[in-house]
Amino acid sequence: MSSGLDRNVRLWGMACHLPLFLCLIVPVPLLSLPITLGIWLSQRSLHPFVDDQGKESLNFQLSFLLYQIVGILLFLLLASVTCTAASTNVYGTLLALTVGSFLLVVGMFLLQLLLALVAVVRAEKGEMYRYPYTIRFLK
Repeated sequence: MSSGLDRNVRLWGMACHLPLFLCLIVPVPLLSLPITLGIWLSQRSLHPFVDDQGKESLNFQLSFLLYQIVGILLFLLLASVTCTAASTNVYGTLLALTVGSFLLVVGMFLLQLLLALVAVVRAEKGEMYRYPYTIRFLK
């Protein structure tokens, strides 16, 4: 069941979210951002729905990029501290924190793909989807 939106409009709304799945095919970091930006810039005048979904996808990608950078920096910091504390009593705790921060980064990646899948399905139905945990850089 779809909304009253034209199929072409819904397809462009979906296209704004689909580049997130490129990382599964082409292992190039940040490849989805310029593709989503290009789709949004070229098609945002088509309909307010496409404009909205393009901004939403870009905001989500930028937010998760920021979260992943923080997670990776945390992992690197904990890994370096763990390596220097190998002969101390806190080694086990530091190792657990390091592994936990690595799993956090992997979990964020998987959550990003899952939420993008939900966004694609909702856009196909013509629904305005809002990603959770998203900073609104573009309004």
